[in-house]
Amino acid sequence: MAYALPVKYYNSFLLKKVQKSGGADPFTWPGLPWNPAKSAYDGNALTPVYPTFPFGGGTFKTSPNLNWYLEEARIKGGFNNTSVDFGVRAYAVEETNAQTNNQSSLIYSGVLNNATGFNATNVFSIGESITKGFNPADGSIQKLHAMDTNVVVFQESKVNKILINKNIVYSGDQGAQQTALIRVFGQIYPYVGAYGISKNPESFAVFGNRKYFADQNQGLVLRLSNDGFTPISSYGMRDYFRDTLATVSTNYREVLTEAHSINIVINADGDLTPIVFEEDKSCSYPLGSIVYINGLPVQNIKTSSFVYLTNITTTTGRVDTTTIATAGSGYTAGLNATTGGSGDGNLAVTIGVNGSGGITSATVTTPGSGYKVGDVVTVGGTGTSGTLTVSAVSILSSLNFSEQNVQAWNPSISYPTVGTAVTLGFGTKEIGRIFGAWDIHDNSYAISIQSNNGTNNYATLTYSESSRGWVSRHSYKPQFMDSMRDKFYSTNQGSIWQHYDNVTVNNRTNYYGVRYDASIEFVLNQNPSLTKNFLTLGYEGSNGWQADFFKSDFEGFDYKYYTTPVGGYIQNQDTTALILSNLKGRYEINTPANTGTSAVTPPFAYAGFARKENRYVANLINNSTAREGEVIFGSSMSGIKGYYSTVQLSTDDTTEPGGEKELFLVSSTFSVSSY
Repeated sequence: MAYALPVKYYNSFLLKKVQKSGGADPFTWPGLPWNPAKSAYDGNALTPVYPTFPFGGGTFKTSPNLNWYLEEARIKGGFNNTSVDFGVRAYAVEETNAQTNNQSSLIYSGVLNNATGFNATNVFSIGESITKGFNPADGSIQKLHAMDTNVVVFQESKVNKILINKNIVYSGDQGAQQTALIRVFGQIYPYVGAYGISKNPESFAVFGNRKYFADQNQGLVLRLSNDGFTPISSYGMRDYFRDTLATVSTNYREVLTEAHSINIVINADGDLTPIVFEEDKSCSYPLGSIVYINGLPVQNIKTSSFVYLTNITTTTGRVDTTTIATAGSGYTAGLNATTGGSGDGNLAVTIGVNGSGGITSATVTTPGSGYKVGDVVTVGGTGTSGTLTVSAVSILSSLNFSEQNVQAWNPSISYPTVGTAVTLGFGTKEIGRIFGAWDIHDNSYAISIQSNNGTNNYATLTYSESSRGWVSRHSYKPQFMDSMRDKFYSTNQGSIWQHYDNVTVNNRTNYYGVRYDASIEFVLNQNPSLTKNFLTLGYEGSNGWQADFFKSDFEGFDYKYYTTPVGGYIQNQDTTALILSNLKGRYEINTPANTGTSAVTPPFAYAGFARKENRYVANLINNSTAREGEVIFGSSMSGIKGYYSTVQLSTDDTTEPGGEKELFLVSSTFSVSSY
C-alpha cells in the first residue's frame, strides 16, 4: 500500500520587481525592510528610504530601468554555483518534544562531511543513546577540549577525560586494551584532584600536552599535563592569586569606564541640553551604557543603538603639542606666552633652553583655543626669534544628549542644580573575566585577571616554564589573547594588536598606543641576621634606569607618644628619595638650570646615577624624618639602616623613551651596624 510522505525540505525562489508608486516616495522594496539606497534602483543619488511591507499601497509599473531581484528561501545562491538542491529529506516528528536543560551532560548529533556536503548536525537520533552524563555535584560543563581521540571535559569543580569511539577493557594481567565497541561516548576517566575551571573557560590555554587554566573557586592557577595537576600559582605567588582571583565576580556590575569634564546645563524639568566639550577623537557608546553625572549613574540609554560623539567640521581646537621650528636665542627657561597663529592668543608654553638661550623643549601649559595643526607661533619672553609649530590639537566635539535618550533619572540620587558644571561619564555593566592564552613568542602562559569592582582593576601576568615561575607583570588589559604563526596578539576596543613588534623604533612597553614605564622590584638581603647600613646602589645595564625607592624593613611598632594627637601605633623605616637616572639627573655646572637632555654644554655633574667604568652608581641619602635620639651629621643623613632593603628600579621618561633597556646586575655596599 502506498504511503504519502510529506517533503519537509525544499528550496523556493521568488522573482520580485521593484515597485513604482505614485506617491511622494515613489520607490518601495517588495519585501522585508533592509534600507536600500534609491540609487540602487535608478542611479539617482537620492536619500535612502525605509521601504514598506508588505508590498505597500502603490501601483505596480514596469520600466526598463528598474531591475528584477531574485530571493531564495533557504539556500544562498552564487555566481556559477553548480547546484542548490540537496534532494528530498524525510523527517520523523517527535511528539514528546519537551525541552530539557542539563548543564552537566553531553549530547551528539549527526555528522558533517565537508567532502560530500552531507550535513546532519541538526539531526539528533531518538533511537540511540546520544547523551553522556557527568556528576552534577561538580557543576556545569564550562569547556571541552579535543585531545587526540579523547575529549577533556572541564566542569566547575572537576576535570574529566572521556574516550571517543572507543572503550577500555581490562583483562587480568594483560592490562588495559582499547576496543572500538562504543559508538561515540566511551568511558569517563576523572583526573585525580578536586580542581575545575570554575566559571572562567576564557582562562583556558593549551600548548602541546600542557593545558593551563584558573580555578577561581580554589584561588589557584593550574597546569594539567601528563603528570596531572600542578598549581603553578604556588610558585611564589600563592597568596597573590588567592586574593586577586577572589575579586573577580561573575555577576554584572555597573562600572564607570570613561569620564569627561564638561559644562552642562540641567534644566528645571530634568532635561539635558546638548553638551559641548573637547575631545581629541570620535567615539561612541553602545546601547545600554550607564550614564553618570558626577560619578552617579542616571539610567540606561534606550532610543538608539549608539549615542554618538563626533567631531565638528572645524579643524581648530586646543593645542596639545608643539614642535620647535626655530630655537632662537637669549631665552630663559620657564613659562612664556606666544603670539601669532589662528587661535585666540591664549597659548602659553613652558620652555627649556640650552647655554645660549635657544629653545630645546616646549610643553603646553595653557592650550588656548581656535588653533589648527601647522600654525606657527612666536615665543615671547626675554629671547628672540623662537618659533613653534602646532603639531596636534583637540577638536571641539559635541554630544546631543537629552531626556529622550535616557530611561529615567535615578530617583534615589540628588543630582546637581540647574547650571552646575559637572562631569559626564559613561560606563557599562561588566562581568569579571580571567583571560588566558599561550604566548608562543615568549613561550609563556599569559593570564589577565580583570575584576569588575571598579575602573582599571586588572592584573596581567606571565608564567614561564623555563623559569618555573611568574616572570613579569604587564600594563595591558586585553579583551582577548591568542597566538598564531609564532606571533602573539591581543584585542582591545575592537582593534587587534601584535605584541613584540621589533620593526617600529622605540616601541617597547607601548600597549594600545600608550607607553608605560618598566619597573623591577627586588630585595637586598645578604646576611639576614646582620644589621646593615646600606651606603650605595649600583647596577650594570643600560642608561635610563632610576631608583624609585630604596627602603629598609620596618623597625617594629612604637606607641605614638611624641606625635599629635597622642595615641595609636606607628612603624618606622628608612627610605631614600628618587634617585634620578644618569641622563635625567645630568646638569650643567656653569648653568644649573639646564638639566637632562637640555644640558648640552660640558662640564656636567650628575644628581642621580653617575657612570663609572660603565657601571652606574649612586650614594644613598636618607630621606626619612629624623627621630628623637638619632645622631645627624651635617645637613643630611646618609645610608639606609636595616636587616634588608627593598628596591625598585624603573625606566625614566627621558632616556630614549620606548627604547631597549637592559639590566644585568644590581648591587649595594654596606657597613656593619651590629651583629
